Amino acid sequence: MTIRSSLAFAAALAGLALFFTLAPKAFQERTAKLRLDHPLMRQSTSELVKDLWNTDVSKWDVRPEPSLRYRYSLRMWQERYASTELDHILSADSVKLTFTDPAKRRDFVIVISGNGRIAEVEARIRRGGRKNDPAEASPASDTIAAKAFTLLAGPYAASFHPEAKDMDEDEKPGSKPSTSSAREYRWRAGSSQRSLDWDLQVRVESDGLRYARLTPQIDDQARRELLLPVGTLGDTALVVIGVAYGTGATIAGILFVFAWMRRMVDKRAFYTASGLMFAAGIVTHYLSSNGGFWVPVVYALLCLLFGASIAVGQVSARETEWSAWRDMCLLLGRKFRARGIYQSLAWGALWGGTLAAIPVVVRGSGFFPDVHFGVLGWLLQILHRVPAISYLEGIYDTRILALFGILLPWITQRIGVRWISIAVFFPLSVALGFYSTPFVSGHQGALACSVLTTAVYLGIYLRLGLLATLAAALSSECLLLSALFRNSLSPHLQQHGTWLLLAMAAALTAVFIGMRFSVEMEPVDRMASRFLSQRERLKAEFSMAQQAQQRLLPPQPPSLPGFAIATACQPAREVGGDLFDFFRLADGRFGFCVADVSGKGLPAALYMTLTKGLLAAASPESPGLADLARRVNRHLHVACKRKMFVTAVMAAVDSDTRALEYLRAGHNPALLLEKSTGKARYLTTPGVGLGLAGPALFDRAAKTGQFPLASGDVLVFYSDGVTEAMNEKLELYGEERFQQVVERIGNKPAAHILEAIRKDLAAFTGTEPPHDDITLLVLQTI
Repeated sequence: MTIRSSLAFAAALAGLALFFTLAPKAFQERTAKLRLDHPLMRQSTSELVKDLWNTDVSKWDVRPEPSLRYRYSLRMWQERYASTELDHILSADSVKLTFTDPAKRRDFVIVISGNGRIAEVEARIRRGGRKNDPAEASPASDTIAAKAFTLLAGPYAASFHPEAKDMDEDEKPGSKPSTSSAREYRWRAGSSQRSLDWDLQVRVESDGLRYARLTPQIDDQARRELLLPVGTLGDTALVVIGVAYGTGATIAGILFVFAWMRRMVDKRAFYTASGLMFAAGIVTHYLSSNGGFWVPVVYALLCLLFGASIAVGQVSARETEWSAWRDMCLLLGRKFRARGIYQSLAWGALWGGTLAAIPVVVRGSGFFPDVHFGVLGWLLQILHRVPAISYLEGIYDTRILALFGILLPWITQRIGVRWISIAVFFPLSVALGFYSTPFVSGHQGALACSVLTTAVYLGIYLRLGLLATLAAALSSECLLLSALFRNSLSPHLQQHGTWLLLAMAAALTAVFIGMRFSVEMEPVDRMASRFLSQRERLKAEFSMAQQAQQRLLPPQPPSLPGFAIATACQPAREVGGDLFDFFRLADGRFGFCVADVSGKGLPAALYMTLTKGLLAAASPESPGLADLARRVNRHLHVACKRKMFVTAVMAAVDSDTRALEYLRAGHNPALLLEKSTGKARYLTTPGVGLGLAGPALFDRAAKTGQFPLASGDVLVFYSDGVTEAMNEKLELYGEERFQQVVERIGNKPAAHILEAIRKDLAAFTGTEPPHDDITLLVLQTI
């Protein structure tokens, strides 16, 4: 193990130690002291229904769900103002259990507060249902009301007083006149601060108890003081999370469909990811209490979404984040003996302790007094028949996969620069993590927790990869849930908290044992391999085309008495559209040409080949450059059909008289350096591109020029890839700099002049790749 790995291992263990040290204190909040227990709760509520309504519901369907009523305002009031036991008669989080008879005609609803007290009971008659039979008739209304009152008020009954407006001298305190077939009872108990009242309502109808509710009544002023300064996340968090997840799922689905249609999805990886998630979901479903035929359908949809996210992320990661996906691809490729899989799982599980410690440290630091844990998201997990298995539901949290498996590779793919991509990604991740912290209140603490958590997640991803990041997320979920269970007031939950830790320790042991028998493997992306084989085939074909094109160019300059010639041609792509060539005219003069086809790549290369063939065919029959240009233009105008054109500069010299005939067909003007003056000037004769205009217009525009050459004069032909070359600052090389370079080294031999131009051009552009073909031809009289 290297020094860096040893330090990382020590840091991960320190995070675990910090979590186990601080978690007991952090979870000792009153609202987190859960008394709810699945087996006892199911038994006690069944007995309660039988006692209140004389109905056996032990074999009825039961549906547990969280109750959101009064959650945020009551929590904040209790944290700020509560000072007596009566103030905590109910906790802010509660669970609603709904018993439905097999005929689905009646429901019995029991709401249990997080501290184990009954907050509400209700009997509902559905459409087509029946009321109780005469044999099931209830006793007197006052007796029923007294029983319901005692059930909800419990040991605090003496603190409740009947509402004055409901009183009648002939009735029992708290009751309405008995002339009605339905009687309503109401009591109130004031809090220590007098800004909260506990309101207890009971309604009894002819067939028995209809409902009994104990609800907090916080006055408007206190509610405003609680919600505005403290700033609970409340419903805004749910809306933001819902919109973010819905939008992300829609985009992932669309990208997945397009990738599937383009055959870019690794189907084996998609099926493996979906299958693993579905297996975990089925286990969770059959060990939970809130079943139903539709639950496997929901799990199946979640699994397909997970698999689609994996597939979409893998497509983006092939170009930018393949190293981070290495171990994940080994797992998806079913290489279960690969050492990278076990290493990622082990490191992720260890770093999960640091992730779990972050909210615990934020809560216990004292810097954020308004931060409090919310237990609503854990209440349903408590209702499982086997609560310890409920941590598996954390694998369906696709937030980490969406952020690091899809969003980050997509940003990196678009931007290209890694540190800029991370700078863009980090605030986006913090914003989403802000609404995903385990806190129910305190914006500043939630923001601090999100920043620290995102930083740790990012470090795990960059250092260890995606699989370790997902393992760390699951590990932190397991640790937080175990801490919640172990610090509850239920022995049953405490036992399952211990089981969770033992299961995690067993899983880590299995991972280390698997690492002992693992072997080094490299992932094979079958889709990337298929694309790579196609790319290699295309690359080979382009290589052959490049070789063929290079063979079309003169291998070396011809020997011409009285002149020295140097040439170079560098295509911007595998093949290019630049051309230089030499030929003989009908009158015996030696001619040469530099041409540039509009466009780049393969189309330009094809028209370059055509232009060379036309020059070779027309030059022996042309007495001069004007006649040669007219012949070539006539054929190109028919072949190009104005979709392509060719710019060219041509020259013909007489080796005896050194007279130069010059023609420019829309090309960059040649640069003539006269030795006598040491100055260079551009030869700008009129003319239009070959194939761009018909014979009449071209003949009128094309003009030739005559220039006598002296010994030592230098003539430089070039393509626009030279003067339009750019550096990293997007500055052009330009004609002025080109002219200055030629003037500075014009007294050198032709080959040295050519090489000096190329070196100066390379120094100017630096690491910036060429954007156009570069062609140079230097003619020097000697």
